[in-house]
Amino acid sequence: PITIDPTVSVSTSSITDLDLSSASPDRSSPSDTTMYVSSTWRSYWKTSSLPTLPTSAYISSAYISLYSTSSTTNYVGVFQVSSSWDSALTWNQTIADTSPKGVLSSTLLDYNYIDGSSTDKRYSFDITSLVKSWYAGTASNYGVGFRIVDDTTPSGIASFATNDSTTV
Repeated sequence: PITIDPTVSVSTSSITDLDLSSASPDRSSPSDTTMYVSSTWRSYWKTSSLPTLPTSAYISSAYISLYSTSSTTNYVGVFQVSSSWDSALTWNQTIADTSPKGVLSSTLLDYNYIDGSSTDKRYSFDITSLVKSWYAGTASNYGVGFRIVDDTTPSGIASFATNDSTTV
């Protein structure tokens, strides 16, 4: 979930999260309980409505927190999604020559070293600058995407509980 301080959280009913694989380029997975990130997997998260903030509010920080179900280690990054997408998104739609959907920005917002042997399974990613731009109206709220950080070597597949999981 995303939390804005003072505590403002996104309703889970407004969340869409899913993963895509280049190995199954026409597959969509909006109701899976796990989303994956690796060299061949990407994950997506968005909320259909941002919480209402008072006009005097100042966003000092905003994080998205994911619960890892991984047993491997990877550097996972969070990126702005720069084009619209919905729960039927597929890998092929993200790489389409004409009107691609769910395109990830090349700019890394934040990353975490996902340690599969750690007992602390919750990882928070700083998306403050992006959330500020959503509220300012300077960027469209297409959500965020997760992929392996460039120039790192994945040791397998990182996995995270989705909104549909009982382990969130």
